[in-house]
Amino acid sequence: KNFQRLCDALRVVGFSEEDMDSIFQVLAGLVHLGDLSLAERDEGQESSTVELDEEILEKAAGLLGMDADELSSALRRRKVRVIHPGRESVHEVPRTTSQFRHALHSLIKALYKRLFERLVQR
Repeated sequence: KNFQRLCDALRVVGFSEEDMDSIFQVLAGLVHLGDLSLAERDEGQESSTVELDEEILEKAAGLLGMDADELSSALRRRKVRVIHPGRESVHEVPRTTSQFRHALHSLIKALYKRLFERLVQR
């Protein structure tokens, strides 16, 4: 009932069925990304990476139009720039569980903000 009222209201302000499907697809992707926050890391091993549910990751990436491997890498690892006199290098290092959750929540917030801004601009 409430969902139908929402759809009716979106139609009234000019959203097509295709627009609404895209909106709900992004929201579904964000919900699936939120499920990744339950990931854990084996703190006993320094080189271990955050363990993610690959099925959830692939579902979220598909809904958001992202490559699952690139999304996984961006969430699990961070880039560190090392500057030495005369040279510079970039290394990827595993994120801690806390860093992973922060990166994940930041991504969700940024995508939600962009979706909201797009809706408001119409």
